[in-house]
Amino acid sequence: MDPPHFLLEALNDSIVSGTLIDTKFYVFSRREASGRVGSPRALYCNGRVLNTVPYFFTLFSDAFSEGQTRDIDGGFPSDSHPYTEYYDYLSDSDLEDDPSCFEEEEEESAGDDSPGLLHGPHDSDSQVPPTVTSEHLPHPSPDVGEVQNHDEPANGLARIGKVAIIRDMAAVTFEAMVYFLYTGKIGFAPLSSDSRHELPAEARSGDWSTVRLPHPSAKSIYRLADKYDIPTLKQLAKAYIHENLAYCNIVDEVFSSFSLSDTVGASPATC
Repeated sequence: MDPPHFLLEALNDSIVSGTLIDTKFYVFSRREASGRVGSPRALYCNGRVLNTVPYFFTLFSDAFSEGQTRDIDGGFPSDSHPYTEYYDYLSDSDLEDDPSCFEEEEEESAGDDSPGLLHGPHDSDSQVPPTVTSEHLPHPSPDVGEVQNHDEPANGLARIGKVAIIRDMAAVTFEAMVYFLYTGKIGFAPLSSDSRHELPAEARSGDWSTVRLPHPSAKSIYRLADKYDIPTLKQLAKAYIHENLAYCNIVDEVFSSFSLSDTVGASPATC
């Protein structure tokens, strides 16, 4: 099968520019016992690939701060916080649980004038409610995760691109989405409620069988695909959930926090 047109364009551009990667995301990966989520991971992508999703085409337009270019090797943006207090899917199994991640107490300063969070094309991208401003948030701890808070390139040579912070999706989920945008392939971890412990189902064929795929939760992918409006990816996640519902886990699934917010109804199979 021939590569998609947008990928050929990206590869052609890289021959002239010498750069294939021009977009960087910081996506949180760990969840504290209190519910705070942080430890940003850097993930990279090509802009032409991202532009196949209208959400990202809008996010990186001139209308939003993410549309501004900066050095993508310069570290976590100093004008933002490397964590969020308002992750709205606390049962997300794609987040690592690390109670020691944010043990150090941070004192709030009455004179805190730190900039607010970066915003995307929808209000839901900012995890700070309208009644809460950056003045109410503590200063970011310098040793949170593996992040350095600076914008200047260490060697004086900048690799120019665009940077965005994703505050409501886990890093593993987002990585799988980027992989899917490049290849059209996705693999899922077993449902946590499935006592049969089936091996992950992987959309592979031919030589792809030797390639390592990220294995996110199908529920997390469904939630991501619904927000970013990626119908094919959403349907794959929905199909996997349906195929792995059984009488032994249907009650757990019906009353899960995911089912309370997303409807993917199906008839259960037998265990």
